[in-house]
Amino acid sequence: MKRAFILVLCASILAPAAALVAQDSAPYDFTVAKMEAESGEVGAALKAFAELVKQVPDDPYVRIEYARVLLQAGNLKQAVSQASAATKLAPSNADALSLRAHALLVSASQGSGSWESAHRAYTDLLAVDPDNLQGLFSLAQIDLGQGRFDEAARELKHAVSLQPGNQRLQEMLVDACSRMTDSGAAQSILQELLVTDPGLMPARLALADLLSSAGSHEQALAVLSAAKGKDRDDPELLGRLAVEQFQLGQLNEALSTVDEALKAEPENSGDRFLKAMVLSSLGREEEAESLLRALASEGPMNADVSINLARVLEREGKAEQAVQVLRELEEKALRAGQKSAARRARVSLALLYSQRGEWQSAADALASDFASASAAKGAAPPAIGELLLYSESLFRSGHSQEALSLLASRQPPDDRVIAARAEMLLKLGRRDEGLKALQPLIDSEDSSRQVVAAQSLVDAKDYEEAVKLARRILVKSPSNASALFVLGASLERRGDRSQAESTFQDLLKLKPDFAPALNYLGYMWAERGQNLERALTLTQRAVALDPTNGAYVDSLGWANFKLGNYDAAKKYLERAVALTADDATVLEHLGDLYLRLGDRERARELYERSAAKAGDNLREVKKKLQSLSPH
Repeated sequence: MKRAFILVLCASILAPAAALVAQDSAPYDFTVAKMEAESGEVGAALKAFAELVKQVPDDPYVRIEYARVLLQAGNLKQAVSQASAATKLAPSNADALSLRAHALLVSASQGSGSWESAHRAYTDLLAVDPDNLQGLFSLAQIDLGQGRFDEAARELKHAVSLQPGNQRLQEMLVDACSRMTDSGAAQSILQELLVTDPGLMPARLALADLLSSAGSHEQALAVLSAAKGKDRDDPELLGRLAVEQFQLGQLNEALSTVDEALKAEPENSGDRFLKAMVLSSLGREEEAESLLRALASEGPMNADVSINLARVLEREGKAEQAVQVLRELEEKALRAGQKSAARRARVSLALLYSQRGEWQSAADALASDFASASAAKGAAPPAIGELLLYSESLFRSGHSQEALSLLASRQPPDDRVIAARAEMLLKLGRRDEGLKALQPLIDSEDSSRQVVAAQSLVDAKDYEEAVKLARRILVKSPSNASALFVLGASLERRGDRSQAESTFQDLLKLKPDFAPALNYLGYMWAERGQNLERALTLTQRAVALDPTNGAYVDSLGWANFKLGNYDAAKKYLERAVALTADDATVLEHLGDLYLRLGDRERARELYERSAAKAGDNLREVKKKLQSLSPH
């Protein structure tokens, strides 16, 4: 009886004490649970933390560590749940926010969660801890994966500022910049990187690429040229440097630079292709052909190589070989299932025929594309450029109504399509219809659309209307270079040469490197025998800006001819004949040169080829042929 009483008494005394001990033991149990987790006893740790959560449900640190162990065990759903509970208990706790974001990131990467949830979680973390390097890195990775390159660049820029020199972060930042939609912001970031680390070659190359894509080739060249020390010998930099020199018309410099790059990497196909393009632009077509043929034979089918080989062959007067190359490209592409490359081959073939005035052949080359497009429901229509080439080929080969119907069927109508159709109507003498078709462009508030209409009027030889429209544009936009050019060309062609000259000079004050104006004014002066030294300077600059433009090369040759520089004239005029595929006026110019040099037979041959083209100069060429006929 005494013993039982004592036991009951002890129980009554110890009961509340047991509860107190259970609560007070939480720190100890927490430490034990962590040690079990760290020693790899994950199962025991999970049981311990589960009990702890029951004991102290409002302790965020218990839930944080529990979530860590759950994550370690691969139980993502519960890990996210415990981490989320911790963030509710301690909304500003960076550890809780970081763990929750990481758990959501792992879930998304394994397909059991959403990227947007992970993105929001990291955004919440950075709102509390803006300098959290891991958070910035992970958020940037998500943004890169989701195509949000501008956001990723901002996050990575901050991360790089926190840890300068981190190569992985720098590489990610450069990659993000190269794909940003805001090119200006991307350029600024890359420039800042180069100020901090001038030897960061990926940033230098990426910045040069952005500048080049924006047409700022001189700036791109300056960025590449600023590389120092051993970076100057980097083959990739040399290759890019040669590209910019080529774009700027610095052909001899480009050739020297690409040769330097090829010394380090002789088999680099990109540099070899560039060298072929430079050689072709220098008129060294045989060397270019040799390089392109080698490239075409070495590797898998490359449409760019074959198309440019065809162009080189055409410039060499090997038209049939050029056609064969393009036909073979089309066949290979079709066998390989590369429909896009096959189509490029057909378009290139049509361009080749059009340049030679073989308009029916050009139309035939493209006919299948338009027949299949109209037959296939829901198929994407051919590109605007192809449509314009096909319609012009139809028009010039005598199928004017078919060409007009084709252009009218394009919906929604593109401005270039509207202009092309109006131009055809004007050329057919249907002036009222043509002007009515142009009216949506003429009445537009957008000056660029009005310029398209004005150029169409020039091409249709309606110079009076072109002058009126160009002047109307210039009232609102006095420095519109395209409108000034159209005005100058229209004035010259209607006989107002003094006004045209003044207009072109005004344009070149605004835009000194506007190549069409450089060429037009230079040729005007050369043709009239005026300001010949200035004409030479202008046409030289035009050719430097666009070295494969046959019209510009012809103007430079003609300026040299008028100055009596016959060797230079011969070089440029022969090059121009190749580049323009036997343009009637260019053939006449070369004939005039040979006549001046005393080679009457060669001159006669060139005049006959010019006459066969039936160009605007036909009457004058016939007179010259008559003067060469024996009396």
